[in-house]
Amino acid sequence: MSPQDFLASFHEIANAPGGVARLRELILELAVQGRLLPQSSGDESASNSLERIRSAKADIVPSGRRKKTASIGSSYDHERPLPKGWSYCALADLVTVLNGRAYAKEELLDRGTPVLRVGNLFTSNHWYYSNLELEEDKYCDAGDLIFAWSASFGPFIWQGPKVIYHYHIWKLKPHLPPEQDISFLYWFLQNKTQEIKNAGHGVSMVHMTKEKMEQLTVALPPLAEQKRIVGKVEELMALCDALEAQQEERDRLFPRLSRATHTRLTDAPSQPHLDSLFTDLSSISPEDMRRTILEMVVTGAFTPDAHVREVNLGDVITLISGQHLLADEQNDL
Repeated sequence: MSPQDFLASFHEIANAPGGVARLRELILELAVQGRLLPQSSGDESASNSLERIRSAKADIVPSGRRKKTASIGSSYDHERPLPKGWSYCALADLVTVLNGRAYAKEELLDRGTPVLRVGNLFTSNHWYYSNLELEEDKYCDAGDLIFAWSASFGPFIWQGPKVIYHYHIWKLKPHLPPEQDISFLYWFLQNKTQEIKNAGHGVSMVHMTKEKMEQLTVALPPLAEQKRIVGKVEELMALCDALEAQQEERDRLFPRLSRATHTRLTDAPSQPHLDSLFTDLSSISPEDMRRTILEMVVTGAFTPDAHVREVNLGDVITLISGQHLLADEQNDL
């Protein structure tokens, strides 16, 4: 699917069952492949930016502690072709993956600095605190990119106060922030997380090592394109949020509409016309539809007269089974 086709069919896809979730996946797939927006010939190549980032990394990490990472044009030759100006690199070329800290029970208190655990990122509002004074890399501030890697996993850009982050969370510290868009890496990791979940390998994150995380392959766009991609992704994700809200409201109102429709059909003073009753089958639930049709059968509502066209028995059976008619089938009633 081309970006143009995708955007043209955005609302159609969204209204399909599970459509919004699939839209989110498609948005990220197109984004990390460079297919969401056109490239600009005026952008500086990502390879130039990577050289400056690697140089900054060399200044940060003492030579005796440096770890070897894959280099451009060697280990990545087997990957798919990239858009012009993009480059392959390892995640460790862009960020330092920092470990959180494990805690003894007596170190977790009811006051002090909040301790950010994986549960606080997903479902839990219960917080522990600590009065320990730790090195700066053990703290997480607003705007930091982090990744939860236990049973519940995925990336976050932390938006809360200064916290100590737990052992099951990594902080991804950029080597040269002016040359990097942290939000692009966030969306890249969201896409990678979705790939793992779709493959059914989510439990493998329990065994994910820091070294494996560092060697994740990143298809890196030019910095200017990273910013454009982030802007478009956030725009489309906001639209997905709005669509989900509309669908939730529709689902909230559906039972009431379904019951009202059923009452209107069964209490009608005259025999109803099927071709007018079922012009929009999404307005009545399969259970109410089956009950309505059975009541109409036993009360003689299907008896043909001068004003009601003949009903196809096969269509009635289809309706009773709870299956929806296609538009052309409705017209044949």
